[in-house]
Amino acid sequence: IESRIRHYFGLTPQTSLTDSNIVAALDARFAVGTPVSSFEAWARVQGLGTDGHSSTWQTNNSLNYQVEDYSDSFFSMRHISIGVDFDTNAIIKGISACVYSYSL
Repeated sequence: IESRIRHYFGLTPQTSLTDSNIVAALDARFAVGTPVSSFEAWARVQGLGTDGHSSTWQTNNSLNYQVEDYSDSFFSMRHISIGVDFDTNAIIKGISACVYSYSL
């Protein structure tokens, strides 16, 4: 399952799954000023929001992705969400990530 998560964001096995690493990987691909449609197309190819293990939704100026929670140890689950903020011209203003673990 962790390999699927890494595939979503283009992270190597050596890169820890943290907010900052996910944002850095996405920022490297989608700088501020990139059309949000480029991010959406890439996310679909990665399976993010389309593979049954993640979901996506959009509000006025934000595109959001939720990765299905998965186990990172025997009693712990990991939660990952991504937000892509864009302006009225559908141009990316910023990308954020939230990664946290919780116990069952």
